[in-house]
Amino acid sequence: PEQRAAALRRLAASELERRRLDRAEALFSQLLALAPGDTDAAEGLSVIANLRKAASAEADKLTRALGAATSANRKGLL
Repeated sequence: PEQRAAALRRLAASELERRRLDRAEALFSQLLALAPGDTDAAEGLSVIANLRKAASAEADKLTRALGAATSANRKGLL
């Protein structure tokens, strides 16, 4: 189990580094199931959640900006 946990930890970290969030999340979850309380797994899942939250906030910001630009364009302001 220790070797498997170490391998999962390395692979999950590598996937996170490459921003393959779904794969990293699955691997960190497997690690947590194998080693409950593993701080690396918990931290990795937290980082993924924060990255997704930030990406969602940026997408919302861009959507609002696009909506404002489209509205201004329709009114002949652009």
